[in-house]
Amino acid sequence: MIEMAAGAASAAEISYTGVDQFEARSDDAPAGISLKQAHCKLVASGARVRLLPGDAFGVLSRHAYQAWRRRSDCDRGRSRPPPPWREPGT
Repeated sequence: MIEMAAGAASAAEISYTGVDQFEARSDDAPAGISLKQAHCKLVASGARVRLLPGDAFGVLSRHAYQAWRRRSDCDRGRSRPPPPWREPGT
């Protein structure tokens, strides 16, 4: 994907985010490469690379909440309701 995107833009302009269980894979899952190995291979492309270990649901909910918190921190002084995926009071 990075190589395809590099055809339309320079590699330095490309950001890549990947989600994988990496070392946390179950024993019966197909063998893969480690987080460090994947990062080294992808960084060699010149793109900005961010690898997020974990299952897709957990990673997306965790990072969506963190993004909401960063945005909320920018709006200090303004009341903001809790994110829709959180129960009130948690």
